[in-house]
Amino acid sequence: MTQEPSEPRGFDPIGRQVNLTARATRALLDAALATAGATFADWTMLVTLNARGPMVQRDLARSLGMIGPSVVERIDRLESAGLVARSAVPGDRRASLVSMTDAGRARFGVLHDAVRSSEVALTSGIDPGDLQTTMRVLAEVADRARALRAQAG
Repeated sequence: MTQEPSEPRGFDPIGRQVNLTARATRALLDAALATAGATFADWTMLVTLNARGPMVQRDLARSLGMIGPSVVERIDRLESAGLVARSAVPGDRRASLVSMTDAGRARFGVLHDAVRSSEVALTSGIDPGDLQTTMRVLAEVADRARALRAQAG
């Protein structure tokens, strides 16, 4: 493989490291959730509903970055498990309000504990200041990437 002359040796794009880190931490999170009997998809929906409360289905889909049919399948699965419920939205016959049930809140608690335990193990021994800096820098990088993407069209 020939290296481009304009590329300095040892160049390692930040996106590569972010991707490797994301994959490794996602695999750890998936394993923790699987041990607790759930999937990442279950977790993201429950954590969103826990943080925001009941949501109109289309707003829930938007907040998760999903399209309608995908979120419907996920809601159907969680509703069948008794973790969420749909109800009518007054004044809008086409919309559904999605909320966590008592069983969903209990399940969220179990999953939260599994995720928290996994994160404590992951970050054990890392200076808290370094973790704060990392989180801040990653948020800045994500914001800049979104802004640059928007500029590019």
